[in-house]
Amino acid sequence: FFLKEYPEGFAGEKWRLEYRAPKGRTLKRHRDAVLAKAAEQLTAEKLDPASVDVAAAMTSVSKVLGSTDLVPAAAAKALGKLDPELGKEVLAALHSVLWGEGPLAPRFDRWVVALTAVGGETPKWMLVTAPLTLVHPQDHVCIRATAFKAQTSSLAPRLDLSGAPQYSLYDRALTMAKRVRDKVTDRGFAPTDMLDVHDFVRFTLSASAKKAIAAARG
Repeated sequence: FFLKEYPEGFAGEKWRLEYRAPKGRTLKRHRDAVLAKAAEQLTAEKLDPASVDVAAAMTSVSKVLGSTDLVPAAAAKALGKLDPELGKEVLAALHSVLWGEGPLAPRFDRWVVALTAVGGETPKWMLVTAPLTLVHPQDHVCIRATAFKAQTSSLAPRLDLSGAPQYSLYDRALTMAKRVRDKVTDRGFAPTDMLDVHDFVRFTLSASAKKAIAAARG
């Protein structure tokens, strides 16, 4: 189904124009532009709450995340309007999850706790995981719950992503996403990074795609 729509795979011009780098106006679905912004603005130095203006840093974080469809617009905007005390904690948690040392599990869960304080409710998977894939696109994936829940039915049937984000679930979802990457690579069309994997999962498991694939199978 994917190759029928994109015969040259991820390296082909059609995929790159639609998902990576357009010739005209950049849209929120285009990945290369936001990756460049993240590489510039989400560095360890610019996210260190001990040495930067916290309000200015959180404004930058808000703008980067607000420029992509990987994060709900309202959630990205809220990060730029935090009071100083909460903003410092959120920035510290973001710095830790992206650039800290040691096991990722406690750093990931600290980030979830910080984001919960922002909205007063459990944050969405996309908000939690988007910064990881934007800063480390080869190693991490943004979890879009609807599409990834559909993917679990064939690759990880015991994985339940309906609950609150937590590291133990993310680790299993990331393993599943890397299996997708490896499977399509074995078919001869390697993704550029895990953002391509995210978009592949989303494209091939949309409602219209599943309907078309089922019809083709008879």
